[in-house]
Amino acid sequence: MLIGWLSVFIPLIGLSYYSVVAGWELEYIVATADISRAVTDANGSSNMFNALLASRLRMLFLHPVFIAFAAIVVSRGVYKGIEVISRIMMPALGIGRKP
Repeated sequence: MLIGWLSVFIPLIGLSYYSVVAGWELEYIVATADISRAVTDANGSSNMFNALLASRLRMLFLHPVFIAFAAIVVSRGVYKGIEVISRIMMPALGIGRKP
């Protein structure tokens, strides 16, 4: 019985951590799209991250936004959801990189 409960709670713990980090990712995506918030050095990046951590309301907003986004993608299935998002997001990884 303990193994059964562990198989429920361990993925929930992992999802809670993953969704918070993915919320940070959403903040960075928005910041990347806004050229006025561009960061060019490590100190700027550190300041941006610390400002995000200090803003509890922003963190509380980003977490459910990511959960809703993930739920929509997964509910659409493999071909209409995950494949479409992968086609958009994978090439976006290379945008802005120096050759």
